[in-house]
Amino acid sequence: MKRLVAVFAVVVLLVMTVLPASAQEYQLPQMESGKRVKVGVGRLSFPDVIGIFVTALGSIDFKEDTYYSELTPLTNISVEMLYEQSDWFSLGWSVAMGYSSGSVVTNGGETYKKTQMLYPTVSFVAETRYFEDEEFVMYGAWGVGATIYLTHQDFFGRENNIFGATVLPSVDLYPAGFRWGENIGAQIEVGWGSKGVVNCGLFFNF
Repeated sequence: MKRLVAVFAVVVLLVMTVLPASAQEYQLPQMESGKRVKVGVGRLSFPDVIGIFVTALGSIDFKEDTYYSELTPLTNISVEMLYEQSDWFSLGWSVAMGYSSGSVVTNGGETYKKTQMLYPTVSFVAETRYFEDEEFVMYGAWGVGATIYLTHQDFFGRENNIFGATVLPSVDLYPAGFRWGENIGAQIEVGWGSKGVVNCGLFFNF
């Protein structure tokens, strides 16, 4: 895992170094605003995969007269704050939140055990712009941080409840980002990380 994270970090640094140099050839105009807030929703993030897997394992029970209920992953929500460093490069931070749950139900319809997992991700992020034409922008978004997995198993009074917490490193790689609007507008990002495979939302410049 550490080696994989190290490789991802090197890739992110290389992309952040090479792409800005190419972006300078477009002579992007300097933005009047210096800050940007991005709010988005997405599905199937990397933390989702781990969260759903752990929640599914925690929901398995071999007690007689019980069966496994469906697993419920919810839509990820992300908030990002960026500070303009130049006409093509921004730095900032982001918070993404994921949740999943799974239950074991008796044949009589009573919930025997419920496993829930909440996994917020906090990241240091960067944005590099490739191209801008009036109110349309193509860019890439990158980030490194950590995901905190908070697991809770509720046995509904039959046994002691179990709570656990684990912290794992996270990497965001979103090379395809598209934004429409000037000071307020819509955006879509495609890649892999804490914000989902496809993340859609709004942005605000101020």
